[in-house]
Amino acid sequence: MNELSPRFWEVFFEVYEDLPRQGPGNRACAARALGFCRDLPDYPEILDLGCGVGGQTFQIRPGLSKHGNTG
Repeated sequence: MNELSPRFWEVFFEVYEDLPRQGPGNRACAARALGFCRDLPDYPEILDLGCGVGGQTFQIRPGLSKHGNTG
């Protein structure tokens, strides 16, 4: 397997470090993605396996619980 070069990581962090979410997308994209989810249980669990710090997960979480955030 090829390892990523130090230059790759330099460019990677240069591109993403100043983004508010440290990754692609925005609140509108997260809300739209949640809109595609149908027939969810009252309290669905979220598993975020993407890149970044989980900005989209924190944005959609309040809309997933009938009684607000927990945990």
